[in-house]
Amino acid sequence: MSLTTSHVVPAPREFVWDWHTRPGALTRLTPPFAPITPVTQADKLSDG
Repeated sequence: MSLTTSHVVPAPREFVWDWHTRPGALTRLTPPFAPITPVTQADKLSDG
């Protein structure tokens, strides 16, 4: 089983990339009802 989706974000690509690669992105993207709690986070995307 797989899920494929895409979204058009009305913002410059660099802005969107920076937003997703800043520390805390997983927390910002996770809805409050999801049973996910990050234990640690990388400072940079290349570290994680």
